[in-house]
Amino acid sequence: MKWLYTFVRILSYIGTSFLIVLVGLSTIDVILRYFFYSPIDGTIEIIELTMVVLIFFSVAYTLSTKSHVKVEVLSAVLKPRGKLVLESIACFNSIVVLLLVIWRSAVFAFETPDITVILGIPVAPFAALVPLSCFLMLLLFVRDYLEIVTKSVKVGLKLSVIVLPVLVSVFIGIVLTMITSLDLALPIVGVIGLVAMILLLLTGMPFGFGLMAVGFLFISSMRGFDAGFEMVGHTWFDTVAQYPWAAAASFIVMGFICLNSGFGENLFHAANKWFGHMRGGLCISSIGAIAGFSAVSGDTLTGSVTMSAIALPEMRKHKYDDVLSIGTLTCAGTLGTLIPPSLGFIIYAILAEESI
Repeated sequence: MKWLYTFVRILSYIGTSFLIVLVGLSTIDVILRYFFYSPIDGTIEIIELTMVVLIFFSVAYTLSTKSHVKVEVLSAVLKPRGKLVLESIACFNSIVVLLLVIWRSAVFAFETPDITVILGIPVAPFAALVPLSCFLMLLLFVRDYLEIVTKSVKVGLKLSVIVLPVLVSVFIGIVLTMITSLDLALPIVGVIGLVAMILLLLTGMPFGFGLMAVGFLFISSMRGFDAGFEMVGHTWFDTVAQYPWAAAASFIVMGFICLNSGFGENLFHAANKWFGHMRGGLCISSIGAIAGFSAVSGDTLTGSVTMSAIALPEMRKHKYDDVLSIGTLTCAGTLGTLIPPSLGFIIYAILAEESI
């Protein structure tokens, strides 16, 4: 399967090049719009379609590097045999979700007659990137599942890793059918959906696939299977192809520039010059530096991770307690989300359909 790794990595590199194009185009358009009152026609359409290329050229590579967000609470405490069973359930159910998404998104891409309003660009070729990327992820999950089965054979668990995932999927299908046919009250459906989501995520299933499965369950129970299938076919494309994400892409580029340019180290030393002479000065300096770095990168994690590598050795050198040091560095990163326009605010504005 080395060819698959190579292919998804090349796609990711191509997607990254589109990130540079996206940020450059949006920057030029903003300058022309606000200073010269002459925006580039069709920029919003180009950026939205570029976001689709960027995301769906990269999502399979993210999966291949095990970078998708997932909960590993149970797998961390289980013994190797139990961990294999849990991984098989998560992997098999992710495959089921991806098969559903591939089917419905391919139907959407094949049937959509939409073109962009200003430039008249057909939407179908870009919508087809969704089933393509999902198919690549499906191959990666199938490979992982076969590896799990191979490992299970060596420890005598072959039947468990094949039967249990199938039983879980069948059970979810039965529950979904019952909910749809019984016409349950929405609060009860909500509780069932919440429990199902927690159980799926605790198996180690990536967040995106777990939430998609639960979302399909909710929509199907409230409006029928046709609405659920429609949601699965449209959601991935419609969510990504939105102009406000251009701001998030700009933050990502800025974060990488700051991370690799030594900006974080310089920022910490500058803050230390201002506050280092005070009692607890290294903690205060770290908070100020992380707040500044997080405001530039737009998220909570980048600033904390970067500054931890810089500030934590200094704190230990000056005999700061690790509990105080690590607690300070961890909590200070949350300031980046509070300084607008952060990634958190951008995502909230997109989901709530409010102005950023």
